[in-house]
Amino acid sequence: MDTVEDLGKSFFRLLDSVGTYRIERKKGSIHITRERTFIGLHPMKSYLGINVVLDRAQAAPPASKVEKVSTNRFHHYYRITSKRELNRSFARLLREAYNLARPKG
Repeated sequence: MDTVEDLGKSFFRLLDSVGTYRIERKKGSIHITRERTFIGLHPMKSYLGINVVLDRAQAAPPASKVEKVSTNRFHHYYRITSKRELNRSFARLLREAYNLARPKG
């Protein structure tokens, strides 16, 4: 079984392959930002919660929960329990969110 610490390390290795970002530590979470926040991390005891901001409701891999937060912004929530879930499919999802948060201009 992968620990939440192991999952976090694997997540950041995957995110590093996407591009540069900033980390904003909050009380119970970590925001990953570029021009705007595009990922929220929520470390729990037995899993790593990852909230990915996209401009559409459907995504692959499918999220356990999707919330519409504005006209064209959706939060996709993932419960990551295994490093196997942090695969190429998930990397494409992160890249899409990263590109959506790019600086204007």
